[in-house]
Order: sequence, then C-alpha cells, then structure tokens
Amino acid sequence: MKTSRSFLSLIVLSTALAAQSVPEPKLEVQFAPLHMKFLVTGTPDPFVGAVIVSLSRDLIPYSPALPKLLSDFAVVGIGVSSLGGVYGCSIDEHVFPPGMFIYAQGVTFDGSVFRATAVHEFVLDVTVPNGSK
Repeated sequence: MKTSRSFLSLIVLSTALAAQSVPEPKLEVQFAPLHMKFLVTGTPDPFVGAVIVSLSRDLIPYSPALPKLLSDFAVVGIGVSSLGGVYGCSIDEHVFPPGMFIYAQGVTFDGSVFRATAVHEFVLDVTVPNGSK
C-alpha cells in the first residue's frame, strides 16, 4: 500500500513540475510601413496560436477552460506555429482607427491547455505627412 501511495505522489509531483516548465506565451507587436506584425511565442512544440484585438482593455472569463480574454475582441489571425514555437500574422494598419488605444492579446493552445499573453496596448499615429492633402 505504501508503494502505491508513493507512486501516486510521484505522478502528482511530476505533473506539477511539467506544468510549471511550460513557458508563458508572449506577444510582440512590430510596426512596419503600412502594416503591423504580431508574433506569439509559446512552447517549442507546435501549437495553435491566435491574435485578438479590442478597443477595450477589459478582460472577461468566457469559460472555465479559457483564460481571461479581451472583451468585444476581433480575431486578427489564427494558425499553427512554426518550428521553434512562434506564430506570426500581420494586418494592414489602416484597419485600426488612428488616435485610439488598441489592445492586443495572444492566445495559444497546445492540445490540452489554452494560455493567453499579457495585454499590449498601442495607439497609431494620426499625423499626416508633409505635402499630403
């Protein structure tokens, strides 16, 4: 009986350690001429990645299986990560309203757990280049 208890404790401990070793996903927002690029970094193993954006920074628990996500979000992109654990997508910057705060969040799914990145906020420039009318 003690052997089975020790074995069960070992399984619980190894599961807890495995869960701790999974890195939290990160979102990087890159500004390029006329478009924006979003990179979600997750586990080195392939995962499904997504980028969502909202005009509100509020986070909502949509379901117990999901982390808190931005409210009233729109999906910028969704797909499978490349080797090395990065999912990337880009969008034309003209889709976003200039001069307003925009909030972005990355989401990953590794086949068992959904994870979300910290929320990034940015404002697109509203200046007009000289000579444009």
